Amino acid sequence: SKLTKILSCISGILILCSFLFFVWGESTQTAENEPENDSFKNFEGQWVRVMDDGSTEPMPVPGECDAEKGEWVTIQTILPKDQQDTWICMRSMQQDMYIYVGDELRKKYSTLETQPFGKTSTMTYVFFEVYADDAGETLRVEFMSDSHYAGYVSDVYEGDRYDTFIHFLYRYVPSAIVSSWMMLVGIFVIAGSIFVRFYYKRKADLLYLGEGLVIAAAWMLVESKIRQFFLPNSTIAMLTGFFMIAVVALPFMWYMNSVQKGRHQKAYHIIGVGLIINYVLILTLQLLGIKDFFESMSLSHFLILAFLITMMITIIYDIVKGYIRDY
Repeated sequence: SKLTKILSCISGILILCSFLFFVWGESTQTAENEPENDSFKNFEGQWVRVMDDGSTEPMPVPGECDAEKGEWVTIQTILPKDQQDTWICMRSMQQDMYIYVGDELRKKYSTLETQPFGKTSTMTYVFFEVYADDAGETLRVEFMSDSHYAGYVSDVYEGDRYDTFIHFLYRYVPSAIVSSWMMLVGIFVIAGSIFVRFYYKRKADLLYLGEGLVIAAAWMLVESKIRQFFLPNSTIAMLTGFFMIAVVALPFMWYMNSVQKGRHQKAYHIIGVGLIINYVLILTLQLLGIKDFFESMSLSHFLILAFLITMMITIIYDIVKGYIRDY
């Protein structure tokens, strides 16, 4: 009825206004939940790179220096005279790391011996403690990577470990929440589609869409910079992310093929075969130690782009021909 349509329209406006109020308030109003006694801050140090002959040259941190893949790079700084007990944190960019305070090895990071395959260690935040007794000592970091991150140094932070954790949560949890909701919606869509298929004996095209949402959400979660705080194995998470990228286009492609009644299935079949071959290829290269996933993902990205372009062209074609009414 007309009244029902009016009430539905008003309801939609009210719901939209409520969400817009939330977005506006959280992004523009004064923060009320700032951590108290927050000790987190950027580590202030005058870093230098130590060359093979013992000479030094200034090293910007964060920054990058000339280094070949597999070359060990050494950087160092002097801890301040008023050094207090605290934690220092820096991000390993697919790098093995040895961190020394004075002559003491304070932290070693490498996943090469524990990961199932791969030539580089997994990206993660590396934490280590420094103490008041370390005042005036040399803080030395030696790192190496068989990747294009060979000479890259990320930001270095210091502060209580809890405060550092809270800082990363404030920065990265919003994207994790969005991906979690996507995962939940995808699971409900899949469950509903399976119910319709078996109970009503009807094909549910939304099943493909639900699968795509779950894959995309999984990729966002395992690629999160805070994955090390909620997943026990960052390497498995990282590898899963590459698998997700390789297959994410498939369910969306089959969904489009279904709603388009197979009119453009030849183009989708070509891309689908390409995606499957690509999956086998990058996995084989990884297992044989020829190329890591991050070195062979260009074809995956190209095939995803090819699918998006094909989808847009077919939608425009269906609009021109009037087939869009069948969607």
